[in-house]
Amino acid sequence: MRGFGLYKNRFWAEDTLDAVEKFVALAREHGKTPVQLALGWILHNPVITAPIISVSKVAQLDDILKVPDLTLSKERDRGV
Repeated sequence: MRGFGLYKNRFWAEDTLDAVEKFVALAREHGKTPVQLALGWILHNPVITAPIISVSKVAQLDDILKVPDLTLSKERDRGV
């Protein structure tokens, strides 16, 4: 696949994968999915004024609709 090498080198680096593993662990530690934690952080971040979301399956929508009830503690916010 043409151009995949640049993508692989940029996003499949060891430090990136480590960060993803830590983020997934943080989400699970708080009983959330990674999507819920990420979107919750976005919704509570005053710098972001218009988050754009999209789904391709109803199950993804169910996951996202739980986010407005999510409250972020300062510790969790820093962890994200």
